[in-house]
Amino acid sequence: MVDGRIRVRMPWNDLGPPQNSKFEMAYSRMLSSEKSFQRKNCSSQIQKEIDKLVEQNFIKEIPSEEVNHQELEWYLPIHVVFTPDRSTKVRLVFDTSAKGPDGKSLNEYLEKGPNYINSLSNVLIAWRFDRVA
Repeated sequence: MVDGRIRVRMPWNDLGPPQNSKFEMAYSRMLSSEKSFQRKNCSSQIQKEIDKLVEQNFIKEIPSEEVNHQELEWYLPIHVVFTPDRSTKVRLVFDTSAKGPDGKSLNEYLEKGPNYINSLSNVLIAWRFDRVA
């Protein structure tokens, strides 16, 4: 445990961990997203969600002078999902499938777990065993 939180290691596959920083990619995506938020006039809503994540210590701001491009760190770009018909109208999503300069995403470095989603064919076949689906 670290600061009252459980910390686990990343389940790297044979490729990982990545050998270069994705700072430039994440930074350019952030600048592009900020322009989009300003056009949509939703910057204040998004800033509130970011502030919540900072308060909860899920993310932290890194001053530009502390960014070390030589260190093996992974920076994740964030994109926003708007769902006006739900209670959570704005949701921040960390994009682990974003490709860096080496053409690989964080997902490609991580070990894959089992698929727990039921296959549609198995669900349809199971319906045939009962009178009413």
